[in-house]
Amino acid sequence: GSRIVRVASQTSVMDAPSGFRAITREAAMRLNIFSSYSYTLETLIQAGHIGITTVSVPVEVNGKQRSSRLVKSVFSYVLNSAITIIRTYAIYKPFSFFMGIAFLLFLPGFALSLRFLYFFFNGDGDGHVQSVVLSVFLMGSALNLAIMAVMADLIAANRQLLEKLGYRQQLVETKLKDTRTSE
Repeated sequence: GSRIVRVASQTSVMDAPSGFRAITREAAMRLNIFSSYSYTLETLIQAGHIGITTVSVPVEVNGKQRSSRLVKSVFSYVLNSAITIIRTYAIYKPFSFFMGIAFLLFLPGFALSLRFLYFFFNGDGDGHVQSVVLSVFLMGSALNLAIMAVMADLIAANRQLLEKLGYRQQLVETKLKDTRTSE
C-alpha cells in the first residue's frame, strides 16, 4: 500500500497510512482535504503534486492495546484507502488518469475491429458482426473518456488557480490576525 502511495504521490514516505504528521502552517494552508475517510493518504498525494517537501521520520509506537476504533476490518480499510488514492490521483492528474482508462478501452476495441476486418476480407464477415458492435462500443467509450480527459485537465487548471487564490487569501488573513495579536 505504501509503495502505491509513493508512486501516486511522487514522494518517498515509507509508512504512508501512518497518522503522525507534522505540517508547517504554510503547507497546511496549501493543502485541501476532500476525503471524509482519512486525510493521511490524501495529504501525501497532494503534497507530492503541489511541490510540498515531505520527509519520512521513523517513530516508535506502543504495542497494540485495543482494536482500532477507526478501522472496522482490513478489507474496509483497503477499499476506502484505494478509493481515496484513486480519487485524489484523478483530481491531481486527471488527464493521465482518464486517458489511461481510455487507452485500455481503445486497445481491445481496435483489436476487435481488426479481427472483423480479417474475417470480412476473407469472405466470412457476416458471422462476426458482434465484433463490430463491441468494437464500436469500446472505441466510442474510449473517445468519450479522451474528451473527458481534456475537460478534466481544463477543470484541474481552474482548480489550481482557485487553490492559489485561496492560499493567498489565507496568507492575508493570517498576517492580519498576527498583526492584531501582536498589538
